Amino acid sequence: MKERNIITEATTWALEQSGSRARKKESIQKAVEKWLKGKELIPVYLSAVERERETLQEIPAYAQYRYTTIPQLREEYRKFAGTIDIPDYIEKAVAKLAYHIQFASSRLRKRYQGENMRKAGIRTEDNGNYGWSRVVWHYADYSATISPDQKHIWIDYGKGFREYQILTSGGCVIGRRHIRKPEMKTKTVLKPHHLRRLYESAIRGNGIVWRWNTEEKAGAYIHTVSGESYHTPAFTTEPKKVFREAVRAFRLRRNEKKRKEAELKALEKVYVTAEDSVAAGNCRVRTENFQKELTEKYGMPIIAISATALLAIRDDNYTRRAVRYAMQK
Repeated sequence: MKERNIITEATTWALEQSGSRARKKESIQKAVEKWLKGKELIPVYLSAVERERETLQEIPAYAQYRYTTIPQLREEYRKFAGTIDIPDYIEKAVAKLAYHIQFASSRLRKRYQGENMRKAGIRTEDNGNYGWSRVVWHYADYSATISPDQKHIWIDYGKGFREYQILTSGGCVIGRRHIRKPEMKTKTVLKPHHLRRLYESAIRGNGIVWRWNTEEKAGAYIHTVSGESYHTPAFTTEPKKVFREAVRAFRLRRNEKKRKEAELKALEKVYVTAEDSVAAGNCRVRTENFQKELTEKYGMPIIAISATALLAIRDDNYTRRAVRYAMQK
């Protein structure tokens, strides 16, 4: 590929347009861009040696570029674009557009969308036979690549390269066609009946079932006797482990419930006095004020009250402290 180092020519022209070497860098840059656009040239990355040239010091912002004509072969502009590939949704639209452009007034049989080849045009292939057994395929090939700045796409349908801007949204406008970037759609891999089959396979014994809650959109193991539930994860590779955890949770809850019932039954026989509250560490003034409130509420002097009734009236750390002391007497 022939390379034309035209920085000196472009810089001289830009300085003449700007009028003085002391003008702002932005004015020189805009002038250079205008000159390059008129010459139909595009920027390509510079080598380290060329960056040190004195001619490049005139326009520091362009010290990392060299300018060359638009390449005509895919291998050439692949060097410029590197390994950057065109997004699939743009590639498909470009291939479809190439098919309609190149086969617009053609009567060829067996026409197909082509590939991103070195040379654009209609490519013809056959099966190698002759006569009636010969089959011919026609492909509408095109050439396309991303520009080095990744802001444009260069496309050739057989009549030379054209430049189209890539939008910030990821789409591209080619002619009158607006190619939009498709939205990412996620699909639910597992459905409720899949989860039911997974978690029911781990159930051992009676009394536990797995149910799907449509409101919560979640599944859980249900204990048929107590009505307790244990929610299961959205997916697991160890359903037996989840089932064992659910059985253990149900057992712990059952033991906790029995402990509370036994504690309540024991509290029915316990009576708490004001002296118990003071002996437990509560202040005498607050204890006597609370005792006066109970006397006014029930209309009779309260000397002692059952622990269950006391906790029903007031359940806090001070009350439980007094109840625990009364139980230990």
